[in-house]
Amino acid sequence: MLAIALAAWLIPVWGAIGAAVAVAVAMASPAPTRSSPARQAFPLPFPSGAVIRILAACAVMALIVRLRPGITIVDFACQVVDGGLAYGLTAFALDVLGARRRAFGLG
Repeated sequence: MLAIALAAWLIPVWGAIGAAVAVAVAMASPAPTRSSPARQAFPLPFPSGAVIRILAACAVMALIVRLRPGITIVDFACQVVDGGLAYGLTAFALDVLGARRRAFGLG
């Protein structure tokens, strides 16, 4: 029901992107209510430190990709490589999931 309502509202404004947003929001909306009983039955720690470091690496990658102009396929390939390198180096520097410790045999 939510997907239909959002689609009716967003598709005339944004077209295909509106349809994608409508479906994504409709699919994600029941997640908090469904995950709460599961977390009570099977409590798992939430790796907030890792999430923050991953989001920081994503932000650096997004910044690098946005700063690289161009519209050709070669430009796109360069954006992919630059973004991947930016994410990888930032994730390594921030020791995301212990990558730096394992690389240097510290963990």
